[in-house]
Amino acid sequence: PAAEQKPPSGRGGPRSTKRTESDASRARRRNDRKARFNERLRSLLANDADEALLQPYRDDSPEAADQVADLRSYGKLSEEARLKAKEAVREDGGPDDEGEEDAGATAPAGGRGRTARPSAGRVSKVRATVSETGTDSMGSYIKSLGRHELLTREDEVLLGRQVGILTELEDRRLGLEEELLRPPTFAQWAEATDHTVPSLKQQIRRSHRAKAALIEANLRLVITVARQATKKRSATSSSSSRGSTAVQFQDACQQGVIGLTRATEKFNPDLGFRFSTYATWWIQKEVRRNVDEQSRTVRVPQSALRKINDIRIKERVLMTELGRRPHDEELAEKCGMTVSRLNFYRNSANEVGSLDRTVDARRGKGSMSTGSGGSDGATMDTFVR
Repeated sequence: PAAEQKPPSGRGGPRSTKRTESDASRARRRNDRKARFNERLRSLLANDADEALLQPYRDDSPEAADQVADLRSYGKLSEEARLKAKEAVREDGGPDDEGEEDAGATAPAGGRGRTARPSAGRVSKVRATVSETGTDSMGSYIKSLGRHELLTREDEVLLGRQVGILTELEDRRLGLEEELLRPPTFAQWAEATDHTVPSLKQQIRRSHRAKAALIEANLRLVITVARQATKKRSATSSSSSRGSTAVQFQDACQQGVIGLTRATEKFNPDLGFRFSTYATWWIQKEVRRNVDEQSRTVRVPQSALRKINDIRIKERVLMTELGRRPHDEELAEKCGMTVSRLNFYRNSANEVGSLDRTVDARRGKGSMSTGSGGSDGATMDTFVR
């Protein structure tokens, strides 16, 4: 009799069936989480009750209509809008998210990614170490950014259009300010934009919440760009013998958030580009500016740095064309400046060295030998004198 052949466990067997079921359940959970996230975004744009109560005047009151519409009265994001946006873009683990977090708090330190579920009647102990240093707080802040949901193209269009409405309203307000030679009131602003005062203020708060959500969901992009910039600068400064000031990671992140905010205001979702592609340029621009300003002891303006880089590029071009190092007159003519101006930019490009820096002798043979290899306490100030 023919022997019954069992299918391999990897193909068509019970393991394959379990894997298919797990993939289907994982996809179902992903779709449910995305549906909850979209619902949170729409409720974020519609929820205006708490912020309306925090206003100094009611939206339909005469005092609100006569209020001056300047940046101090409407331009700043409220703390309530930021908290709502942070809660809306927070990563959702499912309906049982709170239960999983409570169970995860009792997980042992050695369990990697596993959740320890306490048994009934068993007392669990949690050991926590609290440290109030800047490095630990920055590390926990970066970890919290990874718990934010990623925005899809539809989400970016939804939020970007709301921010674009605020940009159009601000452009109209600036036009009124030029006509009246003073900031307009909210009543005048609402009349010029075919709004009522309550609807205008509600739209401003709605756009602020959309702007805060768009910024909060893309903060991890700022961390990535800032980390790359600081690592690149650290490698350059460590390989160079000239004195260079180290760029702090926190400062680069702070400047990157400014670039992200600027990208949020300038983003046009109707062009078809993803927000991350557009925002990367603005973030890199602000971080690069911060690196250029903070990496030198004596600050050099951006215009002078561009001139210095242009001189270096044209000097390399002339070396390739002439086959030798160009003279100052040739380089000055190529750059379109005088020789004295060329020497000024060259001197500005030099790094500043500290006179208190200790000069160490090098060990070697022949011409490389400059001493015993130690330091006798001599500083740069000794040689200058």
